[in-house]
Amino acid sequence: MRRRKIFLSSRRGFAVVFLVALGAPLALAQQVSGHVTADGTQPISGAIVKLQAKGGVQTAVATTGEDGSFSVSGLKTDTALLSVEKDGRLLYRSIVSTKTKGALNISLMKPFHLPDWHPVDIAPDPVAGVLVLEIGGGVSRIRSDQSGHHQESLFSVPLSYMVVSIAADIGAIYVTSNSQLGCTVFKFTIATRSVSRKIISTTNSCHGIATGGGSIYVVLTESKQIAYSDNWNSPFSRTFDLRPSSSPEPLVFDNAGQRLLVGDTTGKIYAVSVPSGKITLVNSEVGWAASIAATMNHILVASKTKIISIARADNRIENPPPLRSLTGGIIAGVVSDASGNIWYADYDNGSVVGPLVVK
Repeated sequence: MRRRKIFLSSRRGFAVVFLVALGAPLALAQQVSGHVTADGTQPISGAIVKLQAKGGVQTAVATTGEDGSFSVSGLKTDTALLSVEKDGRLLYRSIVSTKTKGALNISLMKPFHLPDWHPVDIAPDPVAGVLVLEIGGGVSRIRSDQSGHHQESLFSVPLSYMVVSIAADIGAIYVTSNSQLGCTVFKFTIATRSVSRKIISTTNSCHGIATGGGSIYVVLTESKQIAYSDNWNSPFSRTFDLRPSSSPEPLVFDNAGQRLLVGDTTGKIYAVSVPSGKITLVNSEVGWAASIAATMNHILVASKTKIISIARADNRIENPPPLRSLTGGIIAGVVSDASGNIWYADYDNGSVVGPLVVK
C-alpha cells in the first residue's frame, strides 16, 4: 500500500501543498522539457530544474537558458517530482508526468507587495481571496485573477489600539486589539460598512480570534483562556481553559474537525473541542507558532520563515521539509481560503503570497 506524501507545488504561484502517490517505474527513459517564466511573460534564466523519481533513486538536472527553456531526460519512471530553484531558493515544486507530450509552461506569480506596508495577520474572505490586517490598523481585501492581485481598502482601527489578529464570517470582519483599556475587538459589518467595538477584558490582553458555527472566540493571553460568545450582542462571559499552554496566541476554527486549534510560542499546537472545551495536544515540535490554518487533510503552521504541515491522520510533521518564505521574511499569517487555496503574509517584506493551489 502506497503512502501519500505532501509536496509543495503551484499552478499560478510559487508553491503549494500537493498530495499525490508516485507511480511505479517504467522500463524506458523519459524526457521532460518546457519553459520557466515570471507571470507568464518574463523568462527566468539560470534556474536549476530537477526531476526526481520516487524515493530519490534517480535524479536528473538541467539549467534554464536565456529564454527560460529546459530539457531533462534519463528518468525511468512515469511520474516525477519536478522542482525549480534559483539562488538557493525553491521557486516551484510539482508532480509531473514524464510521458506528457509538448512543453511544460511553468509560470511563477509575483507576490502582492506595497512599500512601507507590514501585514500582521490574514484571514480567509468568506467569498474569495483574503483579508489582510496591517500594523497601522488598516484592513483590506486582496483577490487574484488572471490579471494579478487586486486590493480593496475596507476600514481602519484607530492608531491608539495595537492590532493583533483578524477573522471573519459571512457578514462581518473582526479584529483583536490591545490598549490601556485592555482587550478590545472591532467589528466591521460588511453590508453597512459600519464599525463597532467591544471591550472583552480590562485585565487581559488578547491575541488570536476565530469564528465558527456562529460563535466568536478570543484568546486571553494572561489568564490563558479562550473567551467566547454565541453572537456579537451577547457578553463574552464563557471561557475555555488553556492552562496546559504557557503562552497561547494564534487561533483558528477547524471546520473539518469542528474544533478550535490554538498555538503558542513554545512550539505546541492544541485542539479544543467545541462545545465541551476539552483540550488535547496535537503536536509539540513546530517552534514558535505565529499563525495556524486548517485544510481537509492538514494543519499548517507559520513558524518564523517557514510553513510547517501536520498530517491530520497522525498529527506528525510531514516530510519533505516545510515551505520556506519565498519572499525571505517572517511569515505573519497563513490561511486556507474559501476555495481551499493557501495564502501567506510576509511581515518583513510587506508581501502577500497566493493563491497556492491545494490538491
